[in-house]
Amino acid sequence: MASAQKTGKASVSERTLRRIERASGELAAASVTAMEEHLPWFARLPAVQRANVLLIAQTGVAGFVEWFHDPASAFQLSADAFRSAPRDMYHWVSLRHTVELVRLALEVLEQGLPDLATDPDERAILTEAVLRYGREIAFTAATSYAAAAEARGAWDARLEALVVDGIVRGDAEESLLSRAAALGWYPAGEATVLVGRPTADDPPTVVFGVRSRAARIGRPILLSVQGTRLVVVLGGRTDRPTDHDVLTRIADSFGTGPVVAGPTVPDLGEAHRSRSEERRVGKECRSRW
Repeated sequence: MASAQKTGKASVSERTLRRIERASGELAAASVTAMEEHLPWFARLPAVQRANVLLIAQTGVAGFVEWFHDPASAFQLSADAFRSAPRDMYHWVSLRHTVELVRLALEVLEQGLPDLATDPDERAILTEAVLRYGREIAFTAATSYAAAAEARGAWDARLEALVVDGIVRGDAEESLLSRAAALGWYPAGEATVLVGRPTADDPPTVVFGVRSRAARIGRPILLSVQGTRLVVVLGGRTDRPTDHDVLTRIADSFGTGPVVAGPTVPDLGEAHRSRSEERRVGKECRSRW
C-alpha cells in the first residue's frame, strides 16, 4: 500500500503526488497559455522572456509537490522559483505584473489538480494546499522584488557617488555622462554645483533630506556625502532672479556653516566649471538675493 501525505483527517497518496509531478510541465504550459490569452502586456513580451516565465512556472509547479511533502520548508522551496529567474526579470516584469502572473498560474493549478486526485477528499486537500502555497509564492515574490530594489538602490548610490566625484575632480569624460544618464539625468540639462556641510553624520539621513526638498521644488539632483562635505548637483537654471529662491531652499538643506554654489552651466559635462567657480549662498547670504 502506497504511503500518503497527511493533512488533517484525510490524506493524498504518493501515487497522486507522482501524477502531479509528471503533469507539472503541462500545467506550467497551460499557465503560460492563460497568461498570453488574458494579459495583453505578457503577449507582447519577446519569446525569450516568455520562455523564462515558463521556466519559473515549471519550477513553481514542481516545487508544489516538494512543499506538500514538507510545508515547513515553504519559504525555501517557493524561493527556488524566483531564483531560477534571470537577473534582469525585475526590469521587464513589475511586481504588479508578477502578481497577475502568479494569480493566473495558481488558477490553472487549482483547476488542474482536482482531476489528478483519486477521490473527493484528495481534491479538497489539494485545493486547500494550492491556496496555502499561493500565499507563500506571493510573499516570496514580494520579498524577491524588495531585495532587487534594495540591490538596485545600492548600485545607484555607488554610481551616483562616482558621478559626483568625477565632477569634483573635473572629469568631463563620456563615461561620466553615460553614468548620469543611467541614473535618469538628462545629459544636456543645465546644472549648478553646491558644496557645504551635511546636516548629520548619517549619510542616508542626509540624502533623504536633500532629495525630499528637491522633490518638493521639482528639481532633479545628484548628490554625495564625502566625509564632512556634501556635494549637490542641482538640475535647471539658478542664475535668474526668479531662480534664487530655489537655490536658497536647496542651500537650507545643508548643515551649519557656509554653503557655496557655482554658476549655472549648460550641461553636466561643464559641471566641473560650476564646482570651481562657487559663490556663497544660503542663510548667511540671503541678503545677496
